[in-house]
This record gives sequence, structure tokens and C-alpha cells, in this order.
Amino acid sequence: MNEFLAKGERTSAMKIGNSSQAPRILHAEDEPMICRTVARVLERAGYTVVTVNDGQKAWEALKTNPFDLLITDNEMPYLRGGELVLKVRQHGLNLPVIITSSPFEFFTILGKGCLHTAKMLPKPFSSQELIEAVEPCIHAQRIHGRTRCIATETEAKPAPPSRELILPRLH
Repeated sequence: MNEFLAKGERTSAMKIGNSSQAPRILHAEDEPMICRTVARVLERAGYTVVTVNDGQKAWEALKTNPFDLLITDNEMPYLRGGELVLKVRQHGLNLPVIITSSPFEFFTILGKGCLHTAKMLPKPFSSQELIEAVEPCIHAQRIHGRTRCIATETEAKPAPPSRELILPRLH
């Protein structure tokens, strides 16, 4: 077991159809109840879910583990969701991302194209809305192949030039 998961983070493995390996989803969320609920819904749908409670832990997981999808809250300690997505993009990782957050208007202003996200899911959302957001992302990722971890991606090609975007803090 890697160091990241050994620190008490949650994971569960299930298979989808005839796939030899269940799609892997990294879920970054600092609210324990939301984290448990999302993990349970996705696990019941057949996904392998790794959960973390802040953006920095998500970044560490992405650096060493392959995932098919990142679901991240925006308002988290240490590294906010939008900052995490920018970091992922700056390192050239082509990973579908779903951002969940209460202040949805903030993301509407930024626009999906700015962060290159697959979906923005305003809180609160239903189990069905979650699954409907996840399924097309996983399907597209499976067609194109699982995204390697950041260490592998950056070895394969240099990161694109950085264009820093400053994200305002919402309180």
C-alpha cells in the first residue's frame, strides 16, 4: 500500500462489467459527511474511490497514482480545488475533472473552459446527478486510456508554459 493510502485515507475496489479494473476516481472533499456519501454512491455504482480531505493530499495522490477522474470541492484547506485543477493542467495531465462547490456563481463567472473541467456540480447535488456527471467522464477516459500519474506524464513531456490565474477566496 502506498504512503498516501496508509495514512488512513479511504479506498474501495469494485469492477464494472467485464472490465479487469474498475475506473479509479480521486475525490477531494473536506466535509466528512459529503466525502462518505459520495464515496458510497460511487462505490455502489462500481467505481474504485480514493478520498482525501484537502487539495494538497489530492495533489500528492495524483503525483504517484493513476486515476480516471478527479472530483474536487473548491473550498478546501491547503490547496483549493481551482488551484489544484490549475496545477494539474500546468503539469500537462489530461484528466477529466468535476468541481463541486457551494458558491457555484464563482465558477459560472470563470467559465468551464478556463479551468478545462468536464463538469461543475453545484452543491447540494443528488446521487443521480453525481452519477450522471461521472459516467460520461469515465466513458470518455476509458476510450482514450487511463491517465498516468503526474510523475509519468511529466517524464513523457515537459509542462506547458504557466499562465497563472489568481482565484479569489470566497468567505
